[in-house]
Amino acid sequence: MEFKIRTTKVSDFNIVKKWWNAWEDGPLPTLDELPNNGLGGLMLERDGEPIAVTFLWLTNSKMGYIGYAVRDPDKSLTDDEAVSLGLQGLKTLKEWGCTSAFMITKLDRVIEKSKEYGFGFSKKEFANGFVRLV
Repeated sequence: MEFKIRTTKVSDFNIVKKWWNAWEDGPLPTLDELPNNGLGGLMLERDGEPIAVTFLWLTNSKMGYIGYAVRDPDKSLTDDEAVSLGLQGLKTLKEWGCTSAFMITKLDRVIEKSKEYGFGFSKKEFANGFVRLV
Protein backbone atom coordinates (compact mmCIF):
# COMPACT_ATOMS: atom_id res chain seq x y z
CA MET A 1 0.00 0.00 0.00
CA GLU A 2 1.64 3.20 -1.18
CA PHE A 3 0.32 6.70 -0.69
CA LYS A 4 1.27 10.11 -2.02
CA ILE A 5 0.02 13.64 -1.59
CA ARG A 6 -0.48 15.96 -4.56
CA THR A 7 -2.13 19.31 -5.18
CA THR A 8 -5.79 19.27 -6.13
CA LYS A 9 -7.10 19.58 -9.68
CA VAL A 10 -10.46 21.03 -10.75
CA SER A 11 -11.51 17.53 -11.83
CA ASP A 12 -11.15 16.39 -8.19
CA PHE A 13 -14.14 18.51 -7.23
CA ASN A 14 -16.67 15.93 -8.51
CA ILE A 15 -15.09 13.28 -6.31
CA VAL A 16 -14.97 15.62 -3.32
CA LYS A 17 -18.67 16.52 -3.81
CA LYS A 18 -19.61 12.82 -3.61
CA TRP A 19 -17.58 12.35 -0.44
CA TRP A 20 -18.95 15.52 1.13
CA ASN A 21 -22.55 14.57 0.36
CA ALA A 22 -22.01 11.14 1.93
CA TRP A 23 -20.79 12.69 5.20
CA GLU A 24 -22.62 16.00 5.56
CA ASP A 25 -26.17 17.24 5.37
CA GLY A 26 -25.13 20.86 5.00
CA PRO A 27 -24.15 22.76 1.89
CA LEU A 28 -20.94 21.94 0.09
CA PRO A 29 -18.60 24.83 -0.62
CA THR A 30 -18.57 25.80 -4.28
CA LEU A 31 -15.36 25.87 -6.29
CA ASP A 32 -15.12 29.63 -5.93
CA GLU A 33 -15.45 29.31 -2.14
CA LEU A 34 -12.53 26.92 -1.98
CA PRO A 35 -9.01 28.33 -2.04
CA ASN A 36 -7.73 29.14 -5.52
CA ASN A 37 -11.04 27.95 -7.04
CA GLY A 38 -10.46 24.38 -5.84
CA LEU A 39 -6.78 24.25 -6.74
CA GLY A 40 -5.59 25.18 -3.25
CA GLY A 41 -5.85 21.77 -1.69
CA LEU A 42 -3.95 18.57 -1.06
CA MET A 43 -5.25 15.22 -2.30
CA LEU A 44 -4.05 12.02 -0.67
CA GLU A 45 -3.94 9.06 -3.04
CA ARG A 46 -3.44 5.41 -2.13
CA ASP A 47 -2.21 3.18 -4.93
CA GLY A 48 -3.17 5.90 -7.42
CA GLU A 49 -6.75 6.32 -6.12
CA PRO A 50 -7.91 9.52 -4.35
CA ILE A 51 -8.99 8.82 -0.76
CA ALA A 52 -8.86 12.13 1.16
CA VAL A 53 -8.49 15.86 0.64
CA THR A 54 -7.92 18.99 2.68
CA PHE A 55 -7.79 22.62 1.61
CA LEU A 56 -5.32 25.38 2.47
CA TRP A 57 -6.34 29.01 2.79
CA LEU A 58 -4.07 32.01 2.72
CA THR A 59 -5.38 34.96 4.70
CA ASN A 60 -4.68 38.68 4.65
CA SER A 61 -2.05 38.01 7.30
CA LYS A 62 0.84 35.57 7.81
CA MET A 63 -1.58 32.97 9.23
CA GLY A 64 -2.91 30.18 7.02
CA TYR A 65 -5.85 27.84 7.58
CA ILE A 66 -6.18 24.11 6.97
CA GLY A 67 -9.76 22.90 6.65
CA TYR A 68 -12.60 21.13 4.88
CA ALA A 69 -10.85 17.79 5.15
CA VAL A 70 -12.99 14.95 3.86
CA ARG A 71 -12.32 11.35 2.81
CA ASP A 72 -13.90 8.63 0.75
CA PRO A 73 -16.59 7.20 3.08
CA ASP A 74 -15.79 3.69 1.85
CA LYS A 75 -12.12 3.88 2.85
CA SER A 76 -10.38 4.55 6.14
CA LEU A 77 -7.11 6.38 6.59
CA THR A 78 -4.10 4.83 8.27
CA ASP A 79 -2.44 6.82 11.04
CA ASP A 80 0.48 7.58 8.71
CA GLU A 81 -1.83 8.85 5.97
CA ALA A 82 -3.91 11.09 8.26
CA VAL A 83 -0.86 12.56 9.96
CA SER A 84 1.02 13.01 6.67
CA LEU A 85 -1.86 14.94 5.11
CA GLY A 86 -2.07 17.35 8.05
CA LEU A 87 1.70 17.83 8.30
CA GLN A 88 2.02 18.34 4.54
CA GLY A 89 -0.58 21.07 4.88
CA LEU A 90 1.53 22.81 7.52
CA LYS A 91 4.68 22.42 5.43
CA THR A 92 2.95 23.83 2.35
CA LEU A 93 1.61 26.84 4.25
CA LYS A 94 5.11 27.52 5.54
CA GLU A 95 6.49 27.31 1.97
CA TRP A 96 3.81 29.83 0.93
CA GLY A 97 5.12 32.32 3.51
CA CYS A 98 2.83 31.69 6.48
CA THR A 99 4.37 31.97 9.93
CA SER A 100 1.40 30.38 11.73
CA ALA A 101 -1.54 28.14 10.94
CA PHE A 102 -5.01 27.39 12.23
CA MET A 103 -6.46 23.89 11.96
CA ILE A 104 -9.52 22.12 13.34
CA THR A 105 -9.45 18.36 13.79
CA LYS A 106 -10.96 15.75 16.04
CA LEU A 107 -8.53 12.98 15.06
CA ASP A 108 -6.48 12.16 18.16
CA ARG A 109 -3.64 10.67 16.09
CA VAL A 110 -3.28 13.92 14.13
CA ILE A 111 -3.38 15.95 17.34
CA GLU A 112 -0.74 13.83 19.09
CA LYS A 113 1.67 13.76 16.14
CA SER A 114 1.20 17.48 15.48
CA LYS A 115 2.09 18.23 19.12
CA GLU A 116 5.51 16.69 18.42
CA TYR A 117 5.97 19.47 15.85
CA GLY A 118 4.99 22.23 18.27
CA PHE A 119 1.27 22.44 17.49
CA GLY A 120 -0.76 23.46 20.54
CA PHE A 121 -4.40 22.41 20.86
CA SER A 122 -7.40 23.11 23.01
CA LYS A 123 -9.85 20.24 22.81
CA LYS A 124 -13.56 20.12 23.37
CA GLU A 125 -15.70 18.50 20.68
CA PHE A 126 -13.20 19.58 18.05
CA ALA A 127 -9.61 20.56 18.63
CA ASN A 128 -8.62 24.06 17.58
CA GLY A 129 -4.96 24.31 16.81
CA PHE A 130 -2.47 27.06 16.24
CA VAL A 131 1.20 26.62 15.38
CA ARG A 132 4.18 28.85 14.61
CA LEU A 133 5.80 27.77 11.33
CA VAL A 134 9.12 29.55 11.83
